[in-house]
Amino acid sequence: MYISLIRKLENLFVFLMTYIVPVVVIVFLLLLFFHIVPAGESQESFANGWLALLIFVLGIKPISLLIKRYLNPIYRTLPEWISYVAKWWTENPILIYIQHLIVNTVYSICLYGLRLRKRLGILVFWLIFLHRSILEIVAYQHGAPLLLLRSNWMIQTGVVWLAALVIAGITSNMFSIRLLKRRWKFFQQFAYLAFLGACLHLFFLQHDRTYIIVMIVYAGLKIWERRPQRIQAVVKQAEPGEAIPDVMRARIINRKLLTQDILELTLDVNQELKILPGQRVMLRFKDAEGDVERAYSIVDFDVDQWSTLFVLAIKLVSGRWTTDLAAMKIWDELWLKWIYGKFVLQATDAPKVFIATWVGISPLLCMAKYSESKDKKFYFSVPTLKELFYEERIKTIHDLTYEIHITRENIPGYAFGRLDIDKADIDPQSEIYVCGNPKVVEAIIQDLKAKWYKYIFSETF
Repeated sequence: MYISLIRKLENLFVFLMTYIVPVVVIVFLLLLFFHIVPAGESQESFANGWLALLIFVLGIKPISLLIKRYLNPIYRTLPEWISYVAKWWTENPILIYIQHLIVNTVYSICLYGLRLRKRLGILVFWLIFLHRSILEIVAYQHGAPLLLLRSNWMIQTGVVWLAALVIAGITSNMFSIRLLKRRWKFFQQFAYLAFLGACLHLFFLQHDRTYIIVMIVYAGLKIWERRPQRIQAVVKQAEPGEAIPDVMRARIINRKLLTQDILELTLDVNQELKILPGQRVMLRFKDAEGDVERAYSIVDFDVDQWSTLFVLAIKLVSGRWTTDLAAMKIWDELWLKWIYGKFVLQATDAPKVFIATWVGISPLLCMAKYSESKDKKFYFSVPTLKELFYEERIKTIHDLTYEIHITRENIPGYAFGRLDIDKADIDPQSEIYVCGNPKVVEAIIQDLKAKWYKYIFSETF
């Protein structure tokens, strides 16, 4: 119930940022322009709140990474001076509790802020747009030249950073991500240029050194964030049977039900891992009966210098493991034992075809996303419409044509029945990846071999 409420509030926030805030800003400016609303100082002061929000949006990532790196509860990963304080605190249970409460609270706020970072960035854009528009309207109403056209270089610095933020703002949507692909992150870097220009602009106008201090502190955080990590070594890919050290704790940072029996977990591991699209992760946790281990294919992953995020889709069936897993909450922890698997994406430019049934979609989605082939086809089959999931994920993969089959229901917009290899348009030189129910996979492979397809890779669940 708690998770459901949080999800509803998050969806409400996204709806407000995407649709309501732009309308409110435009309507307010029209009322101001036609003298229906007075241009008082309160409106301008409200618009000036954008800088604090921009600092928060840009600061949550380095702060969360530094907390994870230096304030981890495992004291051996702390710098020497903090370790000394930590050892003194170990003799004070109340102080230990306060320390963990503060660190975990700040870290949790930053992690959740990262989830909404894009929407908060859009809110910053609209606040700055409001701020700038109010100034221009006031100048127009008093018969003064528009600020945009004045030759004052202090004012023009504001125009420069505003332009930088506009570039970052108009590319903060799924259409831009699909259009720009890997270049999308480059345009998002303009937000940092906007922050630098905003601090200089306000310093020159108000002669307040606070803005310079903020700029220097933030630059220090970014430099420290990118500093090579000396304490934790990069964990290499492990072979089956080769255990990863026990420091490999996986924390649940998001969970949601995709269908009534498919649970999606997003896990955060405090190490950089080497993952190949299509591989599995072996998870372990301990209950009253002892250790429990299960392996799941990785749906998606994101690796940076200090951590690895990966997404799993888990079918909930009756049993010891899934019963306990379904009861876990956000911030609960599992142990990551190893990452393994030979059912992986081939590093070639050959056409790719992915054929998935039900939860067999997990490794194939990962392969399809990270494949650089320009010719990719995806066939996904589920029994009924209510058991369909990840349709939106499929749609967001670039250069991918897809076909979704509902095998037991004839639903408009979806193919009815199982995939017919005779009717599928598959290039003879394609690499074909099949995953899902063993009997279905075996039948599909027999049909493919009957058509003389040579490059077939499969895995069953």
